Amino acid sequence: MAGCSEMSTEGVLQEGTDLASKVFVWDVLRVGDCEQRDGRIEFNSDGSGLWSCVTKTFSTGTGDIWHARFSVKNSTGLTLFQVGTFDSPEMDDGNPPPEYPWSRVFIFDEREFNDIGGVTQHYSC
Repeated sequence: MAGCSEMSTEGVLQEGTDLASKVFVWDVLRVGDCEQRDGRIEFNSDGSGLWSCVTKTFSTGTGDIWHARFSVKNSTGLTLFQVGTFDSPEMDDGNPPPEYPWSRVFIFDEREFNDIGGVTQHYSC
């Protein structure tokens, strides 16, 4: 199963630095037996980025993996570039199901930073 969720946000300037960042967040996303919460992707004006979230699965026989890829768009919805695919650790179920916090560092063309206006997360598990 797969899904997608689009987010837009304003940029912020990190205090004490000349580094600006744009942050996009997701609350809870579900697909199949899997759930993602606290999804957060950050783009920094130097071309560095960080994706982080917490995932879990409610039922698995073989170990589930959350797959996330991102379409980064300008303010008119035109796709500028893609980030990922990022894969979670292999997840087991339980009662209650264990949570798996994880993150991935990435880079992008810093010349695209000022044009970033939204992000769509494409996900499956």
